[in-house]
Amino acid sequence: MHRWTVLAAAGALWLAATGTCYANDYGGPPRQIREVLGEVADPPARDVERLDRLAELFRASAPPADLRYQPFQWQGRGYQNLVVELEGSDPDAPCLILGAHTDATKDSPGIVDNWSSCVMLAALYRGLAHADLTHTVIFVGFGCEEHGLHGSQAFLRERSTLPCRIRAMINLECLGVGQLRTWANASADDLEQAFRAVSGPHDAANERLVLFGYMADSFSFSRAGIPAVTIHSLSGRDLSFINTPRDDGRHLHPSRYVQAYEVLRKYVLYLDRRVEPIRPLDRDARLEPVHVSLRAAPGKAGEAVAGVKLASLSPTSREFRAGLRGGDILMELDGVRIRSPFELGPMLQTLYRGKQVCMKVRRPGGAADSQETLAAVPGVRTVTVTY
Repeated sequence: MHRWTVLAAAGALWLAATGTCYANDYGGPPRQIREVLGEVADPPARDVERLDRLAELFRASAPPADLRYQPFQWQGRGYQNLVVELEGSDPDAPCLILGAHTDATKDSPGIVDNWSSCVMLAALYRGLAHADLTHTVIFVGFGCEEHGLHGSQAFLRERSTLPCRIRAMINLECLGVGQLRTWANASADDLEQAFRAVSGPHDAANERLVLFGYMADSFSFSRAGIPAVTIHSLSGRDLSFINTPRDDGRHLHPSRYVQAYEVLRKYVLYLDRRVEPIRPLDRDARLEPVHVSLRAAPGKAGEAVAGVKLASLSPTSREFRAGLRGGDILMELDGVRIRSPFELGPMLQTLYRGKQVCMKVRRPGGAADSQETLAAVPGVRTVTVTY
């Protein structure tokens, strides 16, 4: 039996036994998320099958969703988006878009990225279907995101066919791993602030992650002048398993997934009731990437390193001036343990101009570390680098 299936079953029993643990302000325990919890770690293998399975989850809702497929072409091949409308009470009010991409890369099971978010769309539809919504909420499963955001671009090309103009877009990525975060350099400030406003009871949603070198469907909406936000549950280190065979469900946590449902449902309801305008991303205020000189040194046969051994550094680099040297063992970056070069690379893409980064390093010859905390490890010191 798959680990997630076991955890999901245990999680459902635990939720049933402790019903009020996740009670919310809008109608009790999250039955809607329990109904789909077992789906998360069991995605169909092919992209077209994933889209059809998502459609089945929507159709199995109460009331059944009224959905349609939106076909589009890329490089001579046919793809589809899945579009589901949940009608609000005000036909003149602009709509909210809640989206997630349905495809996965070739060699990845794509459970976290991004079947976790697809199932969440279906759960949120169930959780909002009986809410007193003012704005129409349109759920979209975007196809062909991994090849360049083609599904979201196709959706926007046909937005004149929507029943209302778009007020804002909420993009879901990689849920159920850790606490929720916003993708800071790809999200409108108003939407980030609103997200933090609704997350008070949880430890989730109060962190922002800056991420360069990756794209999300929210980018398409931001480029079109539409306020957009990407919400996910990854730390910088978690990026090392995305788009790899290791995205197989081992990183998912049912309690985090249920918590994400609660926060996201509150967020949509908050935006539905918000009367203030939502401003789009200010292109002039975007965070800027910065050159980072840190590189992992080639490993030697038989060499065991609890961290990442750094390659030589230029004396003019920020890192060298701050006190780092080639051969140092980088063990922690901004509070996150670094155990391999595969974890370091993605984390370097979270750094931006003006960010102050705290690194914990050990000089060769110091005591090896096998502990979870570095507080008492001899030879470990803290270096602060401002980029």
